[in-house]
Amino acid sequence: MQAKSGWKTTEFILSITDIIVQGNLAIEIGNYNMKMSGPDVPEWADYGKYITIWEEQKDGSMKIKLKPGIRIQIHGNKWNKQNKKK
Repeated sequence: MQAKSGWKTTEFILSITDIIVQGNLAIEIGNYNMKMSGPDVPEWADYGKYITIWEEQKDGSMKIKLKPGIRIQIHGNKWNKQNKKK
């Protein structure tokens, strides 16, 4: 679905590089590549690393546990958690 603003994602690729399982949690670490375009703006690309924390539910399914609104960024070899500004 395209946003009403006219911005759209033209490519989005996730590549998992590691999965760590500890108890009922799974930590997925990987790389992302994406391309976007918008009104009167040429297509541009962004890439980086991501982390997703999954939690196993009572029925065996997995649900994303990481609280919405939190961004994880890499600085050197460290993960840095930042509150997302609105």
